Amino acid sequence: DAYFRHAKVVTTYQMDVDETEGFKEEFASAPEAERLKFIEKWEERIKLEREIASYADIVFAIGPSLERSIKSHLARKSVGKPIIRLLLCGIRESAEPRNGYPLNPCFLYIGRVNHPKVKGVDLFVKAAGELVKRWNSYWKGLCPEPKFVIRGFPSDSGAAIFEALRAQAESTAGRKVEIVPRPFSTDESSLVADVLSASAVVMPSRAEGFGLVALEAVSYGVPIVVAEKSGVAEMLKKYFSQPYDNPRYIVDTR
Repeated sequence: DAYFRHAKVVTTYQMDVDETEGFKEEFASAPEAERLKFIEKWEERIKLEREIASYADIVFAIGPSLERSIKSHLARKSVGKPIIRLLLCGIRESAEPRNGYPLNPCFLYIGRVNHPKVKGVDLFVKAAGELVKRWNSYWKGLCPEPKFVIRGFPSDSGAAIFEALRAQAESTAGRKVEIVPRPFSTDESSLVADVLSASAVVMPSRAEGFGLVALEAVSYGVPIVVAEKSGVAEMLKKYFSQPYDNPRYIVDTR
């Protein structure tokens, strides 16, 4: 305000705290008496998001789910409402679909693993275990066993999280499962290489405002499996599915 009093204020709305906080482990595992503290912090974050949105002239909501959410949050504000615009992003116009598909089955998860239940990486490794358990009954001799790449491990606690996830996968399978850990990265070339080498990109989030990873994969012609409760699933059903169709690549993760 001191230097740019007449400038327009623009912000983006890319996560619904109401949807994500309840799935975080520190809240779910806290004793009943301690949960009030988390709820108070939760409410503070919601208030801050509303204040920022109320102050802005334009709010870009990432995907239809978040557009609906921010409109609901600001429904009681009768004067000076910001202009809310839907922003659909993630499709790379410059991306060229890959030629062919990987000969070695590989399933890719990209996302932070610090809160496994929010992004659903626990569901990813459980599904990996189930697939490996059934592999020999359906595909033995047809192609090698699959590997499962997880991109998103933190540098400090990544080893412990990896061991827990691998143990979960192997407990489900009853035998070894090839889980490949990769560190969290924002390097575009590394992420694109991951996507291009995948048989499918899996986004099993229990709460996901949009889901850029899925649309990036689509840009390169890579199959996806996405959570039903995500903005990208809602967008895909709206723009790319027939009425009353129930796409098999959209799954219930709750």
